Amino acid sequence: MTDNATRFSPGFFGRIFCGSSNWALTLSSTSSVLFYDEQKESISLATIATAPIEEGYFWSAITVGTRRLDGLTLVRCQMLVDAAQALTDKLKQQQARDAKRKAEEASLLAQFAHLYPSFERLSTAYDAFIDRGWYIRTYLLNDFLATWQDDLARLPSLEAILVHPLFHHEKQAEIRAEHRRLSQALTPPYAGITQYNERFVNTEIKEWADFFNNVEKSKLTKEQQIAAIVHEDRNLLVAAAGSGKSSTLVAKVGYALKKEYVKPDEILALAFNTDAARELSERLENRLNIGHCLTVE
Repeated sequence: MTDNATRFSPGFFGRIFCGSSNWALTLSSTSSVLFYDEQKESISLATIATAPIEEGYFWSAITVGTRRLDGLTLVRCQMLVDAAQALTDKLKQQQARDAKRKAEEASLLAQFAHLYPSFERLSTAYDAFIDRGWYIRTYLLNDFLATWQDDLARLPSLEAILVHPLFHHEKQAEIRAEHRRLSQALTPPYAGITQYNERFVNTEIKEWADFFNNVEKSKLTKEQQIAAIVHEDRNLLVAAAGSGKSSTLVAKVGYALKKEYVKPDEILALAFNTDAARELSERLENRLNIGHCLTVE
C-alpha cells in the first residue's frame, strides 16, 4: 500500500469548496492517527473501516468517531474505508498467526518437559557407564542399550523438538550438544563408543606402561599392548610362531585381573598341547602369581 493510499486529507479544492477543517488521517497496521485542527487523536482501524460515508454531488464526507471529515471525493472516501478494512484484515491474520505460533511454542515446551527427565536419566546413566574406566565391549554396550531402551527410544522425538525453529530454551545449545553425544554413542554405528575405546586404549598404554614393560622378560610392543587392553567379546590375535602370542596372553590375563574385569577362577586359558599348557601355567604363576588359581589346558 503506497503512502497516498494510507494518508488521507482534503485537497486544495476540497478545502475551498467545502470549507473543510485542517485535518489529516494516517493509517498503519500499528496505529491510525488523526490530526484535526492541530489536535492529535488515535483511532482504531475498525472504527474507520465501519465509518459511514455521506455521498455528495461532487464532494463527500466520512464520519469517524465524533469527527466529520469532509473535502474528499466519494472515491477517496471509499478508498479510505477500503484501506482501513484491508489493514484490519491484515492485522487479524497476523494476530491469528501469532496465536498459532504461541500455541505451537507452548506445545513444544510441553513436549520437551515430558521428554527431558528421560533424557537426563539417560545422560546420567551413560556418564556412569563410561566413568567405570573400562573398555566398552559389545556385551556391555548391548546390556546398557537393553536396560535403557525406553529412554533411548525417545531420543528422536526430543531431537525433532530441539531443531524446531519455534523451540527456544535457555540451555538449548547445551542440550543439543549432549543429545548429539548420546546419539553418536548409543545409536548405530555407535561411533561415539568407537572413539571412546580408541581414546581409552591410548590412555591405558600410557598409564600401564610400567606393567607392560615388566610383565614379561621383554617389553611388550604397542601391538601387544593394544591386544592386551582391547577386551571385546571375541578377540583374534594373528601372529607367527615365537612372535609373542603367549606373552600377550599373560599380559592380557594380568591386565584383565588388575582392571577387575574378571576373577582368576573365571579364566580358562587353552594351549595347543600339554607342554604348551604347562609352560603357560608356569609363566602365569611366575609373572602374576595366579597360575594355581585359573584353569590352563
